[in-house]
Amino acid sequence: MRLYKLSLVAGGFAVVLAACATPAPDPTSVPAPTEEEAVEEMVPSVTVSDQDASAGTVTIEKVVADQPGWIVIHITKGGGPGPVIGQSAVSVGENANVEVAIDLDQATQQLFAMLHLDVGAVGEYEFPGDDVPVFVDDVIVNVPFNATFPITDSVSVSDQDASEGVVSIDQVVASQPGWLVIHVTRGGGPGPVIGNSAVIVGSNPDLAVEIDLSQATGQLFAMLHLDVGTEGVYEFPGDDVPVFVDDVIVNVPFQAAFPIEDAVTASDQAAADGTVTVDLVSAQESGWIVIHAEADGGPGPVIGFAAIEVGNNANVAVEIDLDGATETLYAMLHLDLGAAGAYEFPGEDAPVFDAGGNVVLAPFALLESQAAAGEQDVKVVDINFEMKVITVPVGTTVTWVYDASLPHTATSDTNLFDSGTLGDGDQFSYTFDEVGTFPYFCRFHGGAGGSGMSGIVNVTEG
Repeated sequence: MRLYKLSLVAGGFAVVLAACATPAPDPTSVPAPTEEEAVEEMVPSVTVSDQDASAGTVTIEKVVADQPGWIVIHITKGGGPGPVIGQSAVSVGENANVEVAIDLDQATQQLFAMLHLDVGAVGEYEFPGDDVPVFVDDVIVNVPFNATFPITDSVSVSDQDASEGVVSIDQVVASQPGWLVIHVTRGGGPGPVIGNSAVIVGSNPDLAVEIDLSQATGQLFAMLHLDVGTEGVYEFPGDDVPVFVDDVIVNVPFQAAFPIEDAVTASDQAAADGTVTVDLVSAQESGWIVIHAEADGGPGPVIGFAAIEVGNNANVAVEIDLDGATETLYAMLHLDLGAAGAYEFPGEDAPVFDAGGNVVLAPFALLESQAAAGEQDVKVVDINFEMKVITVPVGTTVTWVYDASLPHTATSDTNLFDSGTLGDGDQFSYTFDEVGTFPYFCRFHGGAGGSGMSGIVNVTEG
């Protein structure tokens, strides 16, 4: 716009034209954006560092939000964000050093700090629900970080239906990477392994473990093992041994229900030590595997028996009366219908019949065997010493031969000898040069004084 100025001068008129232009804007002076424009320019983000969470809180260094929401702490599950263990509200703009209380009982070593919206009831955290995660360019605003905190190894598991060949462990808490291992029951304690699943440091909720139903027993054990061999490769028997807390294995028994068909399998074998082993007993109810001598071409008098659990019982050792043994023996499945845990036959503990009306049994041949003079082998099988009590002359070398699926030891009650951990193909020998009674046990599955997996060497003058 131009302005013109008229001036009166003596002797006449003079027209003075003054051109006045509007000043150009200063390029360094930009109007401040409105609040709405500033919010629109915000890019939601989360900044967090690894930290100590021993006090039950984590601190998120910075949260940028373009609308009210929540910074939410998720545990790791399946390699990504899992259940929520804590949250804290955040406002529009930059939120610095946001403190979030977390549930340490559920925490994993790796956590995720995730930005959620507050779009349901204002100020009320609703997830699962309306308060869903925030996305930027179709990616969730979510940052992983590591937290350190005290961890006590533990396992929680409930009785359940395992008909689909899978068991669910409520929670596993691990102080280092490892395995949750499912063991069958043998001799009232953990036996061979029928399934395993990897666990991470911290809490592992709702862990699914596939199991071999053909070997499962009605009672199973959920046991925590280490992963100390080849990382990510389950090695047991081997390096991946059970976890101990206060000298006790982290191990919880539970009941599993699944379809079972009564059956017995037995192989021809020797029994010079007075014990026979039944390969497999499958039972719908707890009962007995009973060894019958032969009479008139079929099962006759009873010469030994052992209790069995619901489900599959592998390598069941049965002490027998060798004086009453015949060349052919019968391993027969009996019920436990009378006084629980008391064998009553003849009596209420009658044989089991299959759907066709036949007694569930397996015949097998009793073979002869002899040990070399001055030497005696003791097989280490499942969670038993195959010859629980042996009597040998002084000077005999006893050799424990590993033939099992679990790690074991042969440890003297009086510290006279200790095999160390026996694994695949291992043997341990000790020569008894004094007369006496020498009890021993497995450090993993027994105890001094004849507890659990244990045995006795009686040494005589010959």
